[in-house]
Amino acid sequence: MCPCQAKCLMRMIKGYPWYQISECGRVWSLRYRNPRELKLSPNRNRGRYLQVALHRDRKQSTKKVHRLVLETFVGPCPKGMEAYHLNDNPADNRLTNLKWATHQENIKRRKRYAGEVSGRATVTNELAEILRKRAKNRYRGIVTDLGKEFQIPLWTVSRILLGQTYQ
Repeated sequence: MCPCQAKCLMRMIKGYPWYQISECGRVWSLRYRNPRELKLSPNRNRGRYLQVALHRDRKQSTKKVHRLVLETFVGPCPKGMEAYHLNDNPADNRLTNLKWATHQENIKRRKRYAGEVSGRATVTNELAEILRKRAKNRYRGIVTDLGKEFQIPLWTVSRILLGQTYQ
């Protein structure tokens, strides 16, 4: 069982005997006595995906958390497939939000969510304008509220409201 939730299953990460991953996407080091205190803190790569540094034989490897979840709980990545976030949130690495899919499926999903040609886009220009209008009466917590309402990462909402993107 995962120390973060009673119902969350944990398994050893293949090839890394000192690490476990939970089906909710949390990675734990078992090198010390109390794994509850050694939850690894992932960081974001350039593609916005969470990644962790794992060590084996005195060498460090950086692994994407969503791939670790799928490889551990579903199995190795089939040829021609890649990880697919069902809700388009790269920080949501729960097993229930992930599956193996073709690159074409991933691109189609990105266009459906983005409405643009850019594969990285998560909002349309129209949605950005709606966010700006809704944020005219700013108050503490507006970014969090808009992010939750439209299911958009908070940093994206913040950058839109600051005029750093979708101008």
